Amino acid sequence: MSRVFNPQNSSRLLSEERKEWLPPKKILEACGLKEGDQFFDVGCGNGFFSLPAAEMVGSEGEVHGFDISSDMLEELSERRAESDHTNIYLHQVEAEGLPENRMPGLNGRADVLFFANILHEVEDPGEFFGSYLRLLEEESGRVVILDWRYDEMEPGPDLEERLKSGEIKAILKENDLEIIFSKILNKRFYMFVGVSA
Repeated sequence: MSRVFNPQNSSRLLSEERKEWLPPKKILEACGLKEGDQFFDVGCGNGFFSLPAAEMVGSEGEVHGFDISSDMLEELSERRAESDHTNIYLHQVEAEGLPENRMPGLNGRADVLFFANILHEVEDPGEFFGSYLRLLEEESGRVVILDWRYDEMEPGPDLEERLKSGEIKAILKENDLEIIFSKILNKRFYMFVGVSA
């Protein structure tokens, strides 16, 4: 990743301000997440979405968190231990994406494949995104991309690091995904949901 979030700033990811900007439960409900689902959180960090998702999918569902940072995964592991959720599984991955030979047991299982504020950090967003698509449940799975809007503002990444909405739509379409939902969440973020076309 070329613009990776610094784990030393991880407390920002769990701030009350961020919860106001991105209310996790409301966003996960908008994704259609439900009890029994398999939720795959790419770039899970310290679990801003993973822990609320674990509660929503319940004991019959699973949450799989993927991150390149051992520090972030360790923090999420500690938060998991403090909670009563035993359905969260953590995976350390490479910055370039998910190699074909990694985690074959997870192939085609994700009911929700979730990319929150991660694609703007990677060198090749399309290639990175495509490497995870084999994890998507083909018939009914949903892909969710949530990222910073292409607007100059603080806080957030520099403008040249952000993805335009057209770039995100192109990534979905290039991977044969139909956009069923797109919304400007607020002045900072937009969200797109795609399904197999």
